Amino acid sequence: MASAIQSVFQYQLEIELHNELLKVTFDVSDEGLITLNKNGTIIKANTKAKELFSFPDRDLIGMPVEEIIGNYSLVKSVLETGQAVKVDYEFKRAKQKLVLSSVKPLISDCDICFGCVLTIKKINELSKAELLTNSVNETESKYSFERIVGSSPQMKETIKKAKKIACFDDPVLIQGESGTGKELFAQAIHYTSRPQGPIIALNCAAIPKTLIESELFGYEGGAFTGAERQGRRGKIELANGGTLFLDEIGDMPLELQPVLLRVLEDKQVMRVGGSQYIPVDFRLIAATNKNLAQLVREDKFRADLYYRLAVYTLKIPPLRERRSDIRELLRYFLWEEAEKQQIRVPALSNAAKLLLYSYDWPGNVRQLKNTVMYAINMSSGGVIRPQDLPDVIREAEETDGIITEKPVSPDRKTKSALEAVPSLSEVEREVIQEVLAQKDYCISHAAKALGMSRSTLYKKIKDYNLYRMK
Repeated sequence: MASAIQSVFQYQLEIELHNELLKVTFDVSDEGLITLNKNGTIIKANTKAKELFSFPDRDLIGMPVEEIIGNYSLVKSVLETGQAVKVDYEFKRAKQKLVLSSVKPLISDCDICFGCVLTIKKINELSKAELLTNSVNETESKYSFERIVGSSPQMKETIKKAKKIACFDDPVLIQGESGTGKELFAQAIHYTSRPQGPIIALNCAAIPKTLIESELFGYEGGAFTGAERQGRRGKIELANGGTLFLDEIGDMPLELQPVLLRVLEDKQVMRVGGSQYIPVDFRLIAATNKNLAQLVREDKFRADLYYRLAVYTLKIPPLRERRSDIRELLRYFLWEEAEKQQIRVPALSNAAKLLLYSYDWPGNVRQLKNTVMYAINMSSGGVIRPQDLPDVIREAEETDGIITEKPVSPDRKTKSALEAVPSLSEVEREVIQEVLAQKDYCISHAAKALGMSRSTLYKKIKDYNLYRMK
């Protein structure tokens, strides 16, 4: 009996020593280490992490991780899959550049992920070897796949397809409405397929037709009045060894389209006013918010160029078709703008959430980003309320607190995709349920917080079956 008790005591002592060793190792590490629970909330941070973020322990603990790194997608992926990821996600904090180098899951004996550990470094603390190996630079980090915010089924599928496309070297046609993030995907594909080369962009709609030819193909000295004496390389030459990104390709003049097609076929370009072909090696990524197939039928875009561009096509879904990403994007843009202005991340009132979640976002992610910037600048007291939002959002959906659900967009292709997008009523139900719980089911207080009348709230409680459980 005494021997058994001694064995148990010895085992407990070994566990205590092991835990103490882990604690010391965690705290003396020269890397910033942050531990999160399964909800993405910070529960522990070592001395180095507190130093990097200039936060005292009492302020850092309990903070949602997106408030310090901005992008929650990386962490969410690890918490959901239990699979570690090694990344080079660069972000800024208090005017210093930091890198999130890894996210490792915490797995229980029952193989359940109950949290994760983040490893963070300052840029100048990375060795030259690490910088060369990982190719960490501001542009690459900014536009890598890891920086794309959104974990809806639609975005996951789009990113998955884009990563496959990036493995090849043929032209890519990215389609999507304005503001959906086509350039971001172009950058991510480039840095996956040709990371050592440059990515050169040209917006075909932003340059006068008379200048596109010389901008794209370059020119020899004296080729035309006003030309530089020594000539100039065009975007195609500048993209040699890398990627040429042609935005708004649907606006390219018809007369230049066969010339671009010839360059793609022959892998060589001749400058305006030149007499010699220059060999080039680049990958072409084109983007448009127009229906190129329709333009081909209307003889406004060459069919041969269209089929050459559309070897791989990637359609970026509009924000209204992936409403579950709105919350994540809001968190990210709130953090980003607050970091830029060096202020604490403001909170969203429940009434403001209701408006933002239910709005149709015709300008997509770009409009959402601008809305957040506007709201932060208009708000006071660290809280964004409905009156702080742009008029177009407040007037579009809200009538005495009633949200009008718009018809489903007809271009959704499958029932499964439709079901994956939370409806406005689902979003509204969730917000109302949250507010009722916060206000302990006091109808007057909840109605005031939601910006609706008591009668409207009573009706919605009945419609959504949100009666308080006895």
